[in-house]
Amino acid sequence: MQLHTLTLTLTFLLALVGCAQTLPDPNRELDPAHFTLDTPIEQLAADEETASVLRKDIPGLLEDKHYPMFKSMSLRVIAALSNGDISPQTLAQTEADLRSVHPMIAAAALK
Repeated sequence: MQLHTLTLTLTFLLALVGCAQTLPDPNRELDPAHFTLDTPIEQLAADEETASVLRKDIPGLLEDKHYPMFKSMSLRVIAALSNGDISPQTLAQTEADLRSVHPMIAAAALK
């Protein structure tokens, strides 16, 4: 039910903001050092390890039928549009898990 509510909210809000989104360059190489809550979801999904984090922390997100409409958005944007369905705790856990996927690269990025 939670994902259904999120989907309905996103569908409505995407009609308002979807046209303003800039799509990421599909030819750009993925940089695991920059996988954060602000990374477009489709870039996170393209990396096997970070996709696994999303499937664990936010089940159903990548399989949602509206994925093509929100894949260019970041987790932070999706959470803001979710009416609380993606909680701050979920975001914090996801952020920690994303950092743990590539720990050496993430540590270097923080310096």
